[in-house]
Parts: sequence; C-alpha cells; structure tokens
Amino acid sequence: TKAAPRPVAAPSAGGRREFRSEEEGKFWVVIQDGASRTVEFGKLGSNSRSRSSKSFGTVAECDRDVAKLIAEKTKKGYVEVGGD
Repeated sequence: TKAAPRPVAAPSAGGRREFRSEEEGKFWVVIQDGASRTVEFGKLGSNSRSRSSKSFGTVAECDRDVAKLIAEKTKKGYVEVGGD
C-alpha cells in the first residue's frame, strides 16, 4: 500500500510556514510524495491558494529540492507554525 503524502519542513519532518509583516501575511507548505512534491501558498485569511507541482527522477533528488526550498523560505523570514 502506498504511503500517504506528507507535509514536510525537512525531508523527514512536517510543518507549515508563515510570513507576517505589518503589510501582509502569507503561508507556504510543501507536500512530498516519494519523488514528487507539491507546494501550496497564499495569503493568510484568504480562501485562495496556489499550487505548484514537480516530479524528480529519485526520492533523494526530491528530498534535496524540498530542503533547498525550505532553506530559501526560512532565509526570507518564514517560520514554522503548528499544524496545517
């Protein structure tokens, strides 16, 4: 049986990230399913969400991409928050 996709903060952990400033609030979450990942993002308080998906040749390649994306968001000021 195939494992369910999981939201990830690193290839082995889960979490949603949010960015808040005086002007705006945004969320970002990445969901990894084997060698594929989907990113969901949008404005806090809005029902609108955007999605972007990408497939890789191996799970290890996907893991590296997810870790890179998370590092980029962390550098921009996104912080992990509980749940999603």
